[in-house]
Amino acid sequence: YVAGRDKGVALDLRGSIALAKLLVDRAGDSDETGAALNILGTALATLGERDSGTHRLEQAVEAYQQALKEDTRDEVPLGWAMTQNNLGGALQTLGERDSGTDRLEQAVEAYQQALKEYTRDRVPLDWARIQHNLALTYLMLFEKTAQAAHLDRAQDLLSAAAAAFAAAGASHYADMAACLLAKLDAARSAG
Repeated sequence: YVAGRDKGVALDLRGSIALAKLLVDRAGDSDETGAALNILGTALATLGERDSGTHRLEQAVEAYQQALKEDTRDEVPLGWAMTQNNLGGALQTLGERDSGTDRLEQAVEAYQQALKEYTRDRVPLDWARIQHNLALTYLMLFEKTAQAAHLDRAQDLLSAAAAAFAAAGASHYADMAACLLAKLDAARSAG
């Protein structure tokens, strides 16, 4: 998977998908099944981001939704939150490609679910990354609806994320937040 993700080798990602399907079929319990489904969803989403169509992204959403049934919040709270975040990412990518806003709204819901366990006190960097993801989703919602409230919400989320990135010394993420802030400013100026 890592070679496929980092080097852009689709064959490696297709191999990861096949292996993850085998893991799902051979899982011994719900924890193993949930983990395998999350791996499958991640490989499908990564390959789906590179495709022009949405089939693999739809499959990723389905894999994540199945994983959430196996790895419940009560049993594995941080794993559940990670899967919610991954689901949000796949829905966000689908929403970006759709003309409507349903998928983006579903992405917001998935990210908000993840924040129930990925709290600022518990995992501050993960919390900040989800704030960033939410800000990006709200920017996409603004681009589709021209509702200024979406930009305001994105601004608030991004400010919180940037502060957390700075406090953690996470310069890469701080740079990403600065880029998104510039996009928000440009959208506000154009709107």
